[in-house]
Amino acid sequence: MSVLGIDPATTTGYAYRHNGAWVTGTVSSSIKTRRDIYGMAAVANIARQSGVTVAAIEDCYLGANVRTLITLAKIQERWENVLRERDIETVIVNTMTWKHATLTVAGILPKARAEQKKHAIWVAKHVYGAEPKNSDEADAVCIAAWYEAQREEIK
Repeated sequence: MSVLGIDPATTTGYAYRHNGAWVTGTVSSSIKTRRDIYGMAAVANIARQSGVTVAAIEDCYLGANVRTLITLAKIQERWENVLRERDIETVIVNTMTWKHATLTVAGILPKARAEQKKHAIWVAKHVYGAEPKNSDEADAVCIAAWYEAQREEIK
């Protein structure tokens, strides 16, 4: 069982393991054009062919801007639809849950968003063995790795 981690945004980070190695990338997920669905579908198709059976998608949340929340909710919905069309189960992951589980330092989550992003890159590289090119990919690695661990605990 392989998990596809998704950090949804207008540029979405994704990550999954294939033959023991992390595959990471970003794809445009803008809601302004249907063309971006093709990129999302390509990611889902390749992930499915690589053995992905479930996608852990970071939930959207209300930050400083309601418009951003609406945009993120629409992007999340697009991902769910694209993945379900390919028989990939989707699970919505609470942002603070995966962050507290993977990004805490001495029991404390870095407060500033920039610090969290920087630390996610470090964790993705040094804890999970991935080579993310940016914080979107690093977040996706952490989301996927966290959800894989949760599924292992249930077994």
